[in-house]
Order: sequence, then structure tokens, then C-alpha cells
Amino acid sequence: MPKNSRYPIPARLHRVEQELERSRFITTVAPAPTVEEAKAFIARVREEFPDANHNCWAYVVGPPGSTGMAGMSDDGEPHGTAGRPMLTALLHGNVGDVAVVVTRSSAERSWARAGWCGPIPAASSRGSSTCPPPSA
Repeated sequence: MPKNSRYPIPARLHRVEQELERSRFITTVAPAPTVEEAKAFIARVREEFPDANHNCWAYVVGPPGSTGMAGMSDDGEPHGTAGRPMLTALLHGNVGDVAVVVTRSSAERSWARAGWCGPIPAASSRGSSTCPPPSA
């Protein structure tokens, strides 16, 4: 947590990868003190993985639980199955000024058609909960 902050903020970019049912989920978490920085981070991740099936994202700028400067996107996944649960996890995750992108690369599987969209929000929670503590 930065010295002047009253709430936890990711200290630096953090990435977690998970493979599930021939799909690769890459969760990238970064500090986002402004909406512009959150959107720039999302764009950088999207550029890094141009062949991904989806780059779902969510961000919260401000203290944990604040919704004044928050955003999300399902990025082509069925409406409400990725971005909204990711945002909910961030809002209740006791961290602020944070952006998360879950990149999904899949050989064949459509999670939505299979009736199970849980991996994307779960990857988001896992990524934000495993962030290393800020350095002193």
C-alpha cells in the first residue's frame, strides 16, 4: 500500500495463469489511480494478447466499494457473465485503484454455451487475491 493511501492498492503489475478444459486464463492485475490509467492498462493487455478469444476487464478507481469511477466489459462473452462478476469481486475485495483483465485463449470450448461462465470471474478473484503485498 502506498504510504499516503488509506486502503490497499496493488504495488505493481501481477499476473496469474491457469489452464482449465483446454482454455488458458491469464489474469493481469495492476494499480489504476485514474480511469485513464485503467483504460491504458486494458489497452496494453489487449495489444499483448491480440489472438485471445476475449479480454474481459473491470476496474475500480478510488477506495474499495466505491462505484463512482468503475467500469467493466464482457468483451464478447454473454452479457453479465464476466465483467459484472469481476467488478463485484473488486468492489468486495478490500482493494482500491485497481484494474483487472482476464484474457481467455481457448482451443474450442465456449464457456457460455456450456452453461458455465465461472472461470473468468474466478480467475479475476484469484489474480487480485494473490497480488504480492506492496513493498516498503
